[in-house]
This record gives sequence, C-alpha cells and structure tokens, in this order.
Amino acid sequence: AENEKKTDRQERIPGFYQKVIHNTKVCVIGAGATGNEVLKNIALVGFGYTLVADMDHISTSNLSRTVLFTGEDVNSKKAVVAAQRAQAMNIDGGVVDYFDGDICHGLGEGVFRHMDIVIGCVDNEQTRLYVSNICQLLKIPYIDTGISGFDWNVFTSSGQEGCPCYACTLGSKGERAALERIRNSCDVTRRKSAAEEKIPTIAISAAEVGARAVLQAIKISHSLHDPENKLYAPDYGIMTCYSAWNNKTTDYRFGVRSNCSYHDSY
Repeated sequence: AENEKKTDRQERIPGFYQKVIHNTKVCVIGAGATGNEVLKNIALVGFGYTLVADMDHISTSNLSRTVLFTGEDVNSKKAVVAAQRAQAMNIDGGVVDYFDGDICHGLGEGVFRHMDIVIGCVDNEQTRLYVSNICQLLKIPYIDTGISGFDWNVFTSSGQEGCPCYACTLGSKGERAALERIRNSCDVTRRKSAAEEKIPTIAISAAEVGARAVLQAIKISHSLHDPENKLYAPDYGIMTCYSAWNNKTTDYRFGVRSNCSYHDSY
C-alpha cells in the first residue's frame, strides 16, 4: 500500500512498540560473522541508535560469513564498513556510529554509560570478560554470543546485583585464566593472536545466534520501558546452547558466583 509503514508487520505483533525500539541505544562489540547478523537484524527492526566497535580489517574469509561485506571491502576496516551498511539498512531512521580501535584499551566506560544494551559478538574470552565486567559494574544489560562450527550459544545478563554476569559462568579458574591472558599480553601480541586464531565457523551459526541475540535485545528494550511486561520478559541468567552433535538446544541457568567481584558497584 502507498501509505504503508515499513514497520507495519512487526507493529502488528501483540505488545510490540516501535517507539520503544526506536528509543533504545545498542552497542555491538565485534563486526565479524555474528556482529554482521546482529547489525543486520538491529537495522531491520529499526533500533534508534547503534554503536559498532571493532579494530580488525575485512579478510577474504569473512565474505562467506558476513552479510554486510563484499569483495570490494577486503582490507577495509570492519567497524567502518559495517556501520555504513547498517545505517543504509535501518528502516526507522536510526543512527549507526562506529569505534575503530582496541575495545579493551580504547573503549572507555563513559561510552558504555550511554548505552541501554550491549551485545558481545567477539571470539575471545578476554574481550568478553572486559565488556561483561563493565556492564555489570554499570548495571547495563549484556548479551553474550558465541559460535563454533554449527554450534552456538547466547547468554543474557541484566547487569543487576541478583543476576549472574559472564564471569559467573566461567567460574573462578576460568576467570583467572582469562585475566592472566589480559595482563600478560601487549597490543601487538593480542593483535597477532587474534589474526592467527581461526575458529571454524559458518554463516548458518552466525545467523541463528544473531537472531537469538536481537530477540533478547527486543525483550530487554520492552522490559526496560515496562518492567512489569511479562510478554517480553528477558531470559536473564540463562545460557542457551545449541549442539549439532545431538541436534539439541539446551538452557543452562546460572547463579551469582559467591566470590564474583563484579557484583559490587562503584
């Protein structure tokens, strides 16, 4: 129809409010396979503001797993190109900014304070832990994603005191190992390590986990607007994992780890 809104079909979903989506600010950490899918979904749903952060360049192998990149983009900066393409796709006039730099050393907490939701789309524990810890200290909802082969997982934390954070899912030993890798690595070492780490992935897994992550973002945005909204209650404290080995999706509910230091506030 001539006067039909771009968001007409999704606004027909019971309890869905486009105004809530348009007023939500989302930060996407990582612009690789999963980050591309998340940004694509965010743009098509019409979130009002998105910041994408990444420090890497687009490689040829990215092209089979990234919906926003083309062959002409090889060697260009992921964050820059992803932001441009997501901006062009946003159906509700949303703004997409980018941060092209080191996330752990260059993206300060002041940036995170302006966000309503943070979605992690990275492939290393160091960055996951850093981002999750900042979100927990600032009480910002954090959605973590991971893919490997056909397998994938999504974990959602509210950032509040009674909800487990990503560090809680690692356990004390896993957290210490990740922190040691952060302390003992300089910028050059981490860049080289990231470039050489070739995790087996496929676009199918990225698409599945990207859809799950943005669904959680939709739930969180509505929950932040209306905390009593049971229809859009986020899956806080739950890690959803899909295993291709047994073709099964399983939910794991975590509790707050008793010695987790990130459940203190500033």
